[in-house]
Amino acid sequence: MAISIIKPASVDFVDTLVCVEDVELEIEELLIADGSVLVNKDLKNSGIREKTGTMVVAIQREGKLKPNPGPEELLQSGDILIAIGTRQQLQKLEELACGRCKI
Repeated sequence: MAISIIKPASVDFVDTLVCVEDVELEIEELLIADGSVLVNKDLKNSGIREKTGTMVVAIQREGKLKPNPGPEELLQSGDILIAIGTRQQLQKLEELACGRCKI
């Protein structure tokens, strides 16, 4: 509530982001498993955006949060991706991140 008073434009942007043209976007945390095709790929060459339509907004690694990771950021097993997308898009990303595990 206080943020909406202090930074109304930011709150409006988040509201717009979460509900754009009747498309509900979600924010999800997804663990990159050992067998994932994402391991040892940088964000630019991971195909995440092209294959899933999601946007990675942060990576949590060893308890430290790296917001707005660059395209050269190398993805590692155990990383937690914080991504935005529709439920269906996030499910596709979960499949990539999961690797050999069963969803």
